[in-house]
Amino acid sequence: MIELILDEMLSYGYLNDEKYITDYIIYRQEQGYGAIRIRYDLQLRGAEREQLDQLMEQVYDHEQDQAAVEAILERRAQRSGESCDDRWLNKQASFLKRRGFGSSAVLKAISKYRNLE
Repeated sequence: MIELILDEMLSYGYLNDEKYITDYIIYRQEQGYGAIRIRYDLQLRGAEREQLDQLMEQVYDHEQDQAAVEAILERRAQRSGESCDDRWLNKQASFLKRRGFGSSAVLKAISKYRNLE
């Protein structure tokens, strides 16, 4: 009985790990998360490492990272009532790293932001 239900679910595409991982990567990147965090979250959800590596390479848009980091930093600066001093920038760098962006993208955006001020 259970096998019959599972077969039916597979035929409808309800149990498709590849589609789930692909959709999750796109969705989380659009929400402003970086590759490190997305990969970590999917591993927690039980995604197989080999499949995850392959799909991250195919689906995740690494070109978009720098622009996303800069946009998030700018948006947070506009919302913040604090002065954008070194303490504030350090807090933002920590936030961006927790969001899963790599150190190089974060440091580049922080440096660019400092030069704009």
